[in-house]
Amino acid sequence: FPSHDKGIVDADMKMQGKWKIYYPGGKLKAEGDYKDGKRLGKWVFFYSNGQIEQVGTYTNGKPDGEWKWYHLNGNILREEFYISGREDGEMKEYDPNGKIVASGQYIDGLKTGKWEFKSDSYRYAGSYIDDSQTGNWKGYFDNGRKAFDGDYLNGLENGEHRYFYEDGKLREIRNYKLGLPDGEWKSFDEEGEPILFTTYRAGVS
Repeated sequence: FPSHDKGIVDADMKMQGKWKIYYPGGKLKAEGDYKDGKRLGKWVFFYSNGQIEQVGTYTNGKPDGEWKWYHLNGNILREEFYISGREDGEMKEYDPNGKIVASGQYIDGLKTGKWEFKSDSYRYAGSYIDDSQTGNWKGYFDNGRKAFDGDYLNGLENGEHRYFYEDGKLREIRNYKLGLPDGEWKSFDEEGEPILFTTYRAGVS
């Protein structure tokens, strides 16, 4: 065990009780309890400047229950739940200013159901089944106009995908078949005039 870490090691060389883990420079990195060499109960992890990085609980050495991550400024970064080491339940992720940038549901470690991703100027939403994008996904600019519309099957682009300019005019059409470009791809300038046409068959133009 690193000499700068502090805790009890029993005769079988298993960590027991309260432990403190340190960065090479001596700053506290994490603290919590061990039982028979496995993390147990509440653990707190720190950035090298002393700010809390994440807080959560372990059961038999695996994350279990609610976990929270933090930005360097102290604001919440992510909230999620674990069961026996796998994400299970609602997840929310935030930018440093507290705005939600991602939200959705995990079941047994896999994204499932409706998910939404946001940035300052864009919102993207759709559904997952067993961690794979499925069905129709849509994207919107911050002015509320549609930026994207397309379908997925087992995580692969499928069918017609349409992209738009911020004023609502069509920018591009792409056709796919199970992730491969297949059919006509068309691009348009901001006046609506066609500027590029390409035809693909199973990924080959």
